[in-house]
Amino acid sequence: MLFSSHASYEPLQDEGKSEASRSRKPSCSIFWPSCSAVLLAICLVLSFLLQQRSGGHCGSGSHLTSSSTDFKPAVSSIQYHQVQFGGIVLSEGSFKITGGASTRPYVGTSYHEIDKAWNNVLEKRWFNLTVKEKRDAFGDKADEYLDFVQLDTFHLLHCINHLRKVIDADFYYPKGLPPLRIHTESVQCHGDLTLIPYRPDKNSSYYYSDSIQLHTCRNFDELRHWLANTRKPFSIDPFKLE
Repeated sequence: MLFSSHASYEPLQDEGKSEASRSRKPSCSIFWPSCSAVLLAICLVLSFLLQQRSGGHCGSGSHLTSSSTDFKPAVSSIQYHQVQFGGIVLSEGSFKITGGASTRPYVGTSYHEIDKAWNNVLEKRWFNLTVKEKRDAFGDKADEYLDFVQLDTFHLLHCINHLRKVIDADFYYPKGLPPLRIHTESVQCHGDLTLIPYRPDKNSSYYYSDSIQLHTCRNFDELRHWLANTRKPFSIDPFKLE
């Protein structure tokens, strides 16, 4: 995020160069909206990796105690590892994305390649529950639900993918935007306590958050392997009953 600081980091002005300074003034008002949207998409893509530690001590590849709301058959696949997040740097009035190589296939302007990367993650994400699994998960409300489910981490990714398409609405929605709902509760639920410091921009009075930090995350690849290898996942039309 970008902020203005009037108390410090104010650049000195030379009266003899005032005209040149105006011509070199960072055009943050132009760059910020689009860069902010791209950064938001990246942050949301990264957010699905985050899980708040529920107990014990962790290190790279270690297992932790799960929460009571985790799907029990998937608990054995939970592993934690440390992930270096990407972020932005501010240079000469414009933002540049750096780091976060693992998320690069999911954002950008190579739409067909990016769509394929998203489909590889999201296409087969539903699976059936046994009668016992359904009863254990939902108790007395079990009969109110259908027999198939998805893990919430995939559900959140599905919503993030829609946000990505809204950012590039001219390509994906030339006839108008669809309704958009972002699961802020999911981001808050997995509240990450990693510290995010701020950097001053040397050429302006602005400062910005440096999100290029090390985070402790559930290993998403392990969860995907568990889903693919143990539950026979399938694709559906999310809103249509045959």
